[in-house]
Amino acid sequence: MKVSVAMISYNHEKFIAQAIEGVLMQKTDFDFELIIGEDCSPDRTGTIVAEYQRRFPDKIRATIREKNIGGLRNFIDVIESCSGEYVALCEGDDYWTDPGKLQKQVDYLDAHQDCAICCTRAGVFYDGAEGDAYHTYWPDVETKEITTFADLVANGDYIPTCTTVYRNHLFPELPEWFRAAPVGDWPLHLLNAQHGNVYYMSEVTAAYRRHPGGMTHSWSEVKHFQNLLGILSSMSPSLDGYHRGIVREEVKRIYYRLSLLYERQGDLSAARAYAWRRVRSRHCENGVESPVRHMLRLYLPGLHRFARNCKQAMVRKARSEDLADK
Repeated sequence: MKVSVAMISYNHEKFIAQAIEGVLMQKTDFDFELIIGEDCSPDRTGTIVAEYQRRFPDKIRATIREKNIGGLRNFIDVIESCSGEYVALCEGDDYWTDPGKLQKQVDYLDAHQDCAICCTRAGVFYDGAEGDAYHTYWPDVETKEITTFADLVANGDYIPTCTTVYRNHLFPELPEWFRAAPVGDWPLHLLNAQHGNVYYMSEVTAAYRRHPGGMTHSWSEVKHFQNLLGILSSMSPSLDGYHRGIVREEVKRIYYRLSLLYERQGDLSAARAYAWRRVRSRHCENGVESPVRHMLRLYLPGLHRFARNCKQAMVRKARSEDLADK
């Protein structure tokens, strides 16, 4: 099997047929299969999946669960069932729009053994919004053609999950930390990117659907960075020295971001806790507020304002003296 398409689904009655049809319409010169994990949805998702499996038994292998096991366990079960040389990802509420998507991505990966992952741009479709046009794109700005593990760590998940195709079996098994992660896609990209580059095609081949039932729809900015921190901290001990160094530097930056976010929310206790983590990690970066100034602002805001006002007054005085000399 050349490609296994991994699809997880829960409560996708409105969307699952479109997701499956997007896979079945692919025009390829190789064999591919669709592996679906349907996680005991209370709506008609399981019935729809079962009907497609009945109609296309040579293409579709589906597990329709009698008990809900959760999104991550379902995801792990599906990707571990993929036997293809490559694995393509498409969740049950997203869909592919280009019938040549798989062929183009596999052709590239076949010709470039240094690449572990190939992705494209996706249109972002807001369910319930007026009209059927894409409202934004993911990535929202064009990214580099070739990126690396370091880019994924520093810039977060700029890979649209529904466009991903990666080389299967780059590592022997999923590590234990992965099984406790809050999401599966970005950690999976991090695992694969340790073994090769990421290639980005700028053309749009898929639609990423945002809707209230999506897993990350209600995440706050604080929760987003807490999840990133948890994933990076838990994976770090299993990395080699080079990749661990990249992760360690990003963890320091996240301490600072979380401290700023909590400070903005008025939670000084949490802001100070992350500021101390930053100090202990020895985070110091050009163009970023120094740890000393950061702590001064959090613990002695009056003194910090006084020092800032004095500095601003000195700058204004120097400017006025320069103007007077001229």
